Amino acid sequence: MDANARPHDEAANIGAAILARQHPRPLGREEGEFAMVIAIASGDAGVGRTTVVANLAVALANRGRKVLVLDADLMHADVAAQFGLEPHGDIRGVLAGERTVEEIVLAGPPGIHIIAGNFGARGPDRLGVIELAAIIWAVDSVPQRVDVLLIDMAAGAHAEALTFARAAQHVLVAVCDEPGSLRRASLLIQSLAREPAVPHFHILGSKTRSFSHGRALYEQLRQRCESLRGATLHYAGEVPDDDCIRSACRDHRTVVQAYASSLGARAFRDLAAKVDAWRRPDRLGGHLEFFVERLANADRCRRSRI
Repeated sequence: MDANARPHDEAANIGAAILARQHPRPLGREEGEFAMVIAIASGDAGVGRTTVVANLAVALANRGRKVLVLDADLMHADVAAQFGLEPHGDIRGVLAGERTVEEIVLAGPPGIHIIAGNFGARGPDRLGVIELAAIIWAVDSVPQRVDVLLIDMAAGAHAEALTFARAAQHVLVAVCDEPGSLRRASLLIQSLAREPAVPHFHILGSKTRSFSHGRALYEQLRQRCESLRGATLHYAGEVPDDDCIRSACRDHRTVVQAYASSLGARAFRDLAAKVDAWRRPDRLGGHLEFFVERLANADRCRRSRI
């Protein structure tokens, strides 16, 4: 690649080559507002992050939004399983010309598509962020509307997770009342707060035991992070410790679908209503181009510090 090329151009060139292998003519793109990109993060595993991603996707789709879910936990992919789906092919196969974009993008419940993250089985090497951005570019270049991109990040503050969070417009941090959860969530926020592109964090209390428990977790985390300059924490709500959520997970369904009247389903519908009101990108143009550029730029900045 040209060392002087803009990172979005690098991703676009690869993405265009992917599409050229699959379609006889260039596909047109409709102009419109950019999709809202939300990275769902947690300081450690076991917080229920992937359950949040799947249920939020369904709740947003029920509000009429077209949702694309990216499973960015490349070594422990679980999003497809939440919907009872079996991935067929992965991103490396698309880059090698062995699969088409349409073959790796899974159709979930109405209004939801998933880019599955079953890459870990292919070996310990990790996919380059430019290549991942190229896949997003190629998927988004197929003329279909995307209103919200949800990114299920790997737990913790490692480099790959931080890159995705830097590129997203909003970061939703799930935290629960378990040993180490608050501490690791604060470390994640501290790592991201050094980046001017990530000044706002939305905090979601997970597995809460009462209506005030989520707010209490938020206040504890806010106090831990109050010395961070430029970082602002917002309370996004809470998801209760609900048996219906566990039952739905065992059945490879979301609680929003399986138990619509449960406390868990109501919590995710409330969260979707709040998310739907969050600020959207105001640049003119269309689709996810701004995210591809931010993703590639974030990775390039990270590598320059190593």
